Amino acid sequence: MKGKCRVGTKRWLYTPFAGKRGRAAFFFLLLAIVLFPTASHAYAGPGAGFAVLSSFWAIFVAFLYSFYALITWPFRQLFRFLRRRNAYRKATFERAVILGFDGKEPLASCARRFRRFLRWHGRRS
Repeated sequence: MKGKCRVGTKRWLYTPFAGKRGRAAFFFLLLAIVLFPTASHAYAGPGAGFAVLSSFWAIFVAFLYSFYALITWPFRQLFRFLRRRNAYRKATFERAVILGFDGKEPLASCARRFRRFLRWHGRRS
């Protein structure tokens, strides 16, 4: 029964790379594919190359910036605490305009709740 695994009660499914010999065969097949590639006859022009490179660069920089922000956040909070400043103390606004996609209901109810919130806290809406 080598090379087969039972599925359900009456069906059998053949697995070609089961056992030690199968794993060795799979390893050598993978090694042959990696070491002896065939010609692909593909061409990536400069435009496609720059597009791929710039996309990769943007993702890489975004990852680095998020890592930097994650690492420095405790220090920035400590610095803000030591200076005893509240960055949002003076953050007020007179009017908020919410633009929606042709007046769909979820956005309208969101705007309604936001206006109610502003009235409750004594601000103009």
